[in-house]
Amino acid sequence: MNFGRYSYLVTILVCAGVPLLLEYVLVSGTVRYYRRLLALITLIMLVATWIWDSTALAWRTWSYSPERTLGISLGGVPIETYLTTLLVAPAVAIATLAWANFPLDVTPNRHVLTANDESARSVWTS
Repeated sequence: MNFGRYSYLVTILVCAGVPLLLEYVLVSGTVRYYRRLLALITLIMLVATWIWDSTALAWRTWSYSPERTLGISLGGVPIETYLTTLLVAPAVAIATLAWANFPLDVTPNRHVLTANDESARSVWTS
């Protein structure tokens, strides 16, 4: 599909916006708990995006098609690139934090026999 000037924007919203929205819905407790950290990570990544992309564009390492972008630039970088960072940086951070908080042992608690258990006394004393 060709969305003309909105091609890059639509791609970003579908590929980064939808997963971020799903993460927010599924792990909203993690988002609320780490909101300041997420904001800091996103801010750092916005600065890194500006440095990285403006350097690459100045060196002509890559370019953005004017027919596929809105034509609005900030610091010489298309605004859609910053939107990508605004969506992807928190999405990756949320996924990482949610995974770090996810219990790895999802099996039901199994009763571990110890010497003090009545049911285990015969095992321990025989």
